[in-house]
Amino acid sequence: MPIEVIRGKRTRPRRVLLYGPQGVGKTTWASKAPDPLFLDIERGSDDLDVARTPQIDSWEGLGSTLKRLLDEGGEWKTLVLDSVDWAEKLLHQKLCREAGVQEHELVKIQGGYGSGYTMAAARISSMLKMFDAIQKKHGWIIVLLGHTKSQRIDDPQRASYTQWQLNLHEKAAAPVREWVDEMFFAQTDVSIMEVDSRGKDGGRSIAKGGKKRWITTVGSPAVAAKNRLGITTDLPLEWSAYQKFWPGSGYTPPPAEPEPEPDDSKPAQLKTEAEAETF
Repeated sequence: MPIEVIRGKRTRPRRVLLYGPQGVGKTTWASKAPDPLFLDIERGSDDLDVARTPQIDSWEGLGSTLKRLLDEGGEWKTLVLDSVDWAEKLLHQKLCREAGVQEHELVKIQGGYGSGYTMAAARISSMLKMFDAIQKKHGWIIVLLGHTKSQRIDDPQRASYTQWQLNLHEKAAAPVREWVDEMFFAQTDVSIMEVDSRGKDGGRSIAKGGKKRWITTVGSPAVAAKNRLGITTDLPLEWSAYQKFWPGSGYTPPPAEPEPEPDDSKPAQLKTEAEAETF
């Protein structure tokens, strides 16, 4: 008997992670998703008119809440975890408490050598499986929100560089990155201005900006990001700008702009060290 083959695109609920610095608007972005319910860990949605659970202050509390949602369902269409790195903190607290060590001593659990972080990563994977079960049973969109960290990348083929990444331990971040369909980075515009002590140009550097906000959808040496929707450009920090790319939305994205042809009439210029680090 020949194997069954399914062709074509299939419409299904998305699994999306949006991470970025504090105050950029991640929670507001998620509040525009269809009928969201917030798993409230860090109380970032208090100033928004949204549905939320009572504040979750333990890993056990998060687990019991997810179990009830799996069993009981509800009127929601989107489930928002706010935030995944605060959930990881609750998990670390639980593991350290059970092992009888301080909260910052997870590395000492089970004899050290990173075993505590390996254990934590397995629990994070179990949380993702619970989200899978909820999505399969109820058809909800799953949104994970997170904060950012700057991490040095040592590349054996080129100079080391620094990249914005999700603020999770790497062993926990890996399954999260693989699980989500989209991993987006939210950011604001920043310009650097040099002034002296009297406010004139030339001297110490200060940063200005923060009015324009957007989402990076494609990974680069500077930012960890991905998407499975064929998005090739940055997006406004608006839920509707993301949702229109979903299969079945009727939206056809414009073709990517071709790379400019090299101008052989001009001599090649060497990049500075700073440019080489970020490409």
